[in-house]
Amino acid sequence: MKAADQPDLKGLAALPSLGKASSELLVDVGINTPAMLRKLGAEEAWRRLRFAHGKRVTITWIYALDIAVRGIAWKELSEARARRLRAAAEAIIAELEPSARPMKRSPKPIKRV
Repeated sequence: MKAADQPDLKGLAALPSLGKASSELLVDVGINTPAMLRKLGAEEAWRRLRFAHGKRVTITWIYALDIAVRGIAWKELSEARARRLRAAAEAIIAELEPSARPMKRSPKPIKRV
């Protein structure tokens, strides 16, 4: 494994809005370095996390990832940007977790007395 492919948990955890636990989850889905996270972007990183870890990865994570990628503080995330990120997350959820179709119920068997 090349040095560039080695997980950099400290580097990921040092990004704004990320910590040890989120860094470990990023490495778990193959996002090993801050540079890799920046290259993929918040939406693709969130897609990978949601696919691998399901509902544990809430929509709030996409905001945290965007903040980490952009190197800004939480208060600098504009409402317009947050709305776009939420819409992207909702589209990813619809793609990954399509609503289950209602099952047709078969009629109950008739009891003979």
